[in-house]
Amino acid sequence: MHFIIHSGTTSRQFQLSIDRINANIEWNTANLGSITAFFRSNNESSTPSHRLPLDVVPIHYDLYVKPYLNITNENLRFSVFDGRVRIHLNVTRTTDRIVLHKRFISVREPIEITGDASVISTTFNPDLDFFIIILNRSLQVNEQPILTLNYVGELKNDTDGFYLSSYVRSSDKARRYLVASQMEPISARRALPCFDEPALKATFTVTVEHEQQYRVWSNMPVENSTVQPNGWLLTQFQRTVPMSSYLLALVVADFDCLTQNNTGRFGNITTSVCAQSEKKDDLNYALEIATQSIRDFEDQYQINYPLSKCDHIAVPDFDAGR
Repeated sequence: MHFIIHSGTTSRQFQLSIDRINANIEWNTANLGSITAFFRSNNESSTPSHRLPLDVVPIHYDLYVKPYLNITNENLRFSVFDGRVRIHLNVTRTTDRIVLHKRFISVREPIEITGDASVISTTFNPDLDFFIIILNRSLQVNEQPILTLNYVGELKNDTDGFYLSSYVRSSDKARRYLVASQMEPISARRALPCFDEPALKATFTVTVEHEQQYRVWSNMPVENSTVQPNGWLLTQFQRTVPMSSYLLALVVADFDCLTQNNTGRFGNITTSVCAQSEKKDDLNYALEIATQSIRDFEDQYQINYPLSKCDHIAVPDFDAGR
């Protein structure tokens, strides 16, 4: 039974809206298959994909960076860093090119690749951040070449990728500089040429060359640290677990830490909280909360924290989570 509602009433307008919605749902249900087929048949290659091709995927990154923090002009809010990355690759489909991401990075020649392949040209698509390396021959399925890229990156103060931060030390009013990182969602490509998509997980070994006045933190514990002929330190970290590129982390700063060993529900995690040296005495409560939180999360979710350490670093400017 249908009731005729006066055309001028709100109820009538509501009923008409419902009728239109139902009609649209019925039409879409009836025609969805043909619409999808039309777009698929309309040559997908005519529309550029924003996703990387999966012909070549990463297995491991061996990353070296050298940031320059000896900034003498306090009005400057940018610097640069030298970088080198060796990417261990796996070929899943025959291809004569390697496509990866980069942004605000200048790659230096020559680009090296192991085996009998060589690089004949490169192109860059700034709209997609695609760095395309053309080879003299096709790579075959299951080949595992190593690609080496030397480059120079920018340290901006925009809290993306590797970025430049600073604070004014209270004791002498001197501006102190540091490097921090925020790779999520798509800014690992500003730190290194990489396959900057979450599904393309790989392990990382991070090595940082830095002045002795600074300390350095990354995802994993320090493997070793050696003094170089130039007086700088070369600090190498242990290999990470397989992870997405946006989880890569790096801080280079003149901070101090409070540390507690044997944290977590199994007592196998070292937890640290770090900040400007003059604020070290204010970190006790932060350390208490940090150690309690990691145990609470493990208990709540019944999942063990997968690393041997957890660092909390009070960076002056950090956008994530705000």
